[in-house]
Amino acid sequence: MLDGPDGSDPSLRPNQLFAVSLPHSPLTPEQQKAVVDACARHLLTSHGLRSLDPRHPTTRATRRRPADARRRLPPGDGVGWLIGPFVSAHLRIYRDPALARSFLAPLVRSWTRTAWAA
Repeated sequence: MLDGPDGSDPSLRPNQLFAVSLPHSPLTPEQQKAVVDACARHLLTSHGLRSLDPRHPTTRATRRRPADARRRLPPGDGVGWLIGPFVSAHLRIYRDPALARSFLAPLVRSWTRTAWAA
């Protein structure tokens, strides 16, 4: 939960993964697992992690805006660099390197196709 200008914001966001991947996490092991599982279930895409839960009202409202009004990355779009903190947090909780690597595979395939196409 974040403390924003409108008070507490319980939205699911990938920022919570940073608290899991810290060497000395402030979260309990149960909380860490819950964060990783929720992010895997609701934020993980083949191109990274969404910046916001797609069920969040802000995500839907942004999608309805005209294309020329979307100058920044809309909330809820996949962000490639967030896969790193997710993989680190997942590995910390589940201690399964092969499974952790598997989250990178779709992104690597996409980059490889793009590099060969250029």
